[in-house]
Amino acid sequence: MSDKTGVYDFSKCLVIIKHPLYEGSIVIDGFMNDTSITVARADPRWSQNSSGDGKATTLVRNPINAGTVTFTLNQSTDSLAKMNAIAQHGNISDGSDLLFEITVADKSSGSFHFSRNAIVGDPESVEYGTSESGREFQIQCGSLSNTINGSAKVPQETLRIIKALGFDIDSSRVADY
Repeated sequence: MSDKTGVYDFSKCLVIIKHPLYEGSIVIDGFMNDTSITVARADPRWSQNSSGDGKATTLVRNPINAGTVTFTLNQSTDSLAKMNAIAQHGNISDGSDLLFEITVADKSSGSFHFSRNAIVGDPESVEYGTSESGREFQIQCGSLSNTINGSAKVPQETLRIIKALGFDIDSSRVADY
């Protein structure tokens, strides 16, 4: 196998919640088959404004980092009870212990997404039928930071580019070539 070959493994994607009322980490798993974990910004980072006569264009940076994390849990997973408790607490909380931290990590690539101030509500709809169905949760994040990486090893030339731009990556992700 070439050193350039990477492996993506969805089972290495983790959703971890740290709630102020629980001392440990709450691992959310039991995702519905053929679904995804979606991390999305609420608004684009950049927008374009043009003058009415088309002679000038300005790129405008949006400083707001709000976003969402959406996933669908299998009807039979115990993570439904965890998410229900977090959502129901949010429905009755006075606000002092309402927000929690969420991390979405892809351990097969080193990508991760983090928000220190997140909140979740009940699923918007729930279905029952002759086959197992999923429960979709959308977590609102007040500030969402993202680090996106690929699964393959990073060549030395790519590492030089990353470092020139002021960033670094874990040395275990760097290739010898």
